Amino acid sequence: MPKAKGNPSLVLELDDLNAETAHGAALAAVDEIRLGEPVCMDRWRLRRSALLDAVKRCVEAGLCVSVSTPALLMSDEGVRQCMELTAECLEAGATRIVINNLGMLHAAEKSWRRQYEIIAGQFLNAYNHLDVNLFAELGVSRVCLPVDLRREEVLALVAHARIPVEILVHGSAVAAVSRRCYGSQVETGDPWSCAGTCIGRHELPVLSDDRTERPVFRIWGRSLLTEADVCLLAVVGELVQGGVGFFRVSGFGRPLQYLCEAARVYVEALTYGRTPRAGNQELASLPEHPRFCNGWYYSRAGLEAVHGD
Repeated sequence: MPKAKGNPSLVLELDDLNAETAHGAALAAVDEIRLGEPVCMDRWRLRRSALLDAVKRCVEAGLCVSVSTPALLMSDEGVRQCMELTAECLEAGATRIVINNLGMLHAAEKSWRRQYEIIAGQFLNAYNHLDVNLFAELGVSRVCLPVDLRREEVLALVAHARIPVEILVHGSAVAAVSRRCYGSQVETGDPWSCAGTCIGRHELPVLSDDRTERPVFRIWGRSLLTEADVCLLAVVGELVQGGVGFFRVSGFGRPLQYLCEAARVYVEALTYGRTPRAGNQELASLPEHPRFCNGWYYSRAGLEAVHGD
C-alpha cells in the first residue's frame, strides 16, 4: 500500500471562477486547487477565458493547480478539442491533469505522461484495487474513487493499491450524468441544446422526493448533484490511518466563501488533528451551508444528516 508523504493532502475543487478564486483558495491553505470541467465539454468551451484566467491567478498565488477534463466526449473531435483546451491550461501553469474519459486518457498518456502528473478521475470508475493498479500500469499517478463506494470498500481497496487514491470528503457529489442536458430541458424544453444556464449559478433547479417533497438532487447542466453535501469529517482520521492520501472538497454550484471555509476546517483536521466535533460545529455555523449527509460511506444512500436539516 502506498503511504502518503507527510501529511495527507487536501484538494479544493472549484466551479466558481472569478477574481476571488485564487485568494480564497490561498486563505484555505489547500495543497491543490482543481479547476476545469469534469462532465460537460460545452460548459468548458463557454468558460474557456474565465478558466484560463483562474488558472493564471492561482499559479501566481503560488497554488498547485490541477485541471479536470470532461467525461462526456462523444467523438474523436471532442477528444481533440479537449486536448487543445487542456494544453492551454497547462501553458497557463497547471501541472496536473484529471482525466474522466478513456479516450482522453490514451491521448494524454501519449502526449504528456513524462511532463505532467496524470490523475484518473472519478468517472473512470475504479471500484477495486485491480482497476487502480491497471491505471498505475497506464502511467496514472493517482486515482479518484467513485462516490458510491462504502467506507470499508475504500479501506480494502487502499490496502492493495499500488498508487495513492483520492476520495470526496466534503461537498456536492455528482450522482448521475447524461448526454441530455437536464438544465436546458428545465429552462428551454430542449435537452439537446446548450443554454448555458448552469454557469455561475448557486441557485440550481431541484428534484424532490415525491413522497416527502424533500429536495434530493440539484440539476447542474448534464449532471445531477446531491442536494445535501457529503460530510465525512467524523471519519477522516480513520481514512488517513487506512492509507487514504488525498481528500477532496468539491463545490459544484456552491458559493466560493462557503467552500473555502469548509476546506479550511478539513485542513485543520488533517494537519493539526482538530477534533471532528469542533469541526462539525464550525461547519454547521457557516453561512448559507446546505444540509450535510454522510454520503454513501455507511451504506445509507446519503440520507442520514450529520447535523440537522
